[in-house]
Amino acid sequence: MTDCIYMRTDGPDHRILLKSFKYKDVTAKEKFRWNGASSPRLLWGVIPPFKNPKSSCIHDTVCEQAKQLRLAGYKKEALELRKYGDKLYKELAGNPSNKKTRWITQNLGWAGVRLGSFFGLGW
Repeated sequence: MTDCIYMRTDGPDHRILLKSFKYKDVTAKEKFRWNGASSPRLLWGVIPPFKNPKSSCIHDTVCEQAKQLRLAGYKKEALELRKYGDKLYKELAGNPSNKKTRWITQNLGWAGVRLGSFFGLGW
């Protein structure tokens, strides 16, 4: 798996994927638009929004799928899928080939996405 993804900016807070990529059983498709890690500005020194674009893109892809399940009435399945997306975020953010990611960034980011899930944010 390559460390590189192809994306472009779409305003100050979003990116658009220029080429599809896959991680495990999730494919982030070309033209997918996402907002990076939704960390508060106070934490941008530790978790900047686009420091780990692969992890945030895969996570947001799964969250979008979970949102569609929830809207279709499959709440339990949506919650499980969201939890899986949070797990993938942590795996990718802590990928050994990503030398810039520190342990604290990986775990704070994961804690953030789990809290977001608990409060119903992002989907």
